[in-house]
Amino acid sequence: MEKLATETTVDKKLSGLSKTTWSLKNGSAIAQGDNLNSYTTVGNYICRANSIAASLTNSPTQVAFMLHVYDVTGTEATEGYCYRYQELTDLYANKYIRYGNSSTGIANLSWHEWKQIV
Repeated sequence: MEKLATETTVDKKLSGLSKTTWSLKNGSAIAQGDNLNSYTTVGNYICRANSIAASLTNSPTQVAFMLHVYDVTGTEATEGYCYRYQELTDLYANKYIRYGNSSTGIANLSWHEWKQIV
């Protein structure tokens, strides 16, 4: 059986990356009743309870999860064309992805369907 890397080893390998974006430990809490379409700021978000997950709008799962939001275009576009990418991994290691795009800035993102990665 292959040995898993320790968190310290992983942290060292990721040390050149932004810890705000790639942290394995930290994330902002997702609140009861939130809409995942509104999570457009790059970063990590945590849904800590199944009851919270079940109350969310535009979520592909009803169990606790970690959400990563990525900026595909490389800018915090308030005007013009922009993309966002969301990657969600739930309590049971089910992974879902989707992207949103807009030609008129981040406030007008149109999200596409969640796709489960098998």
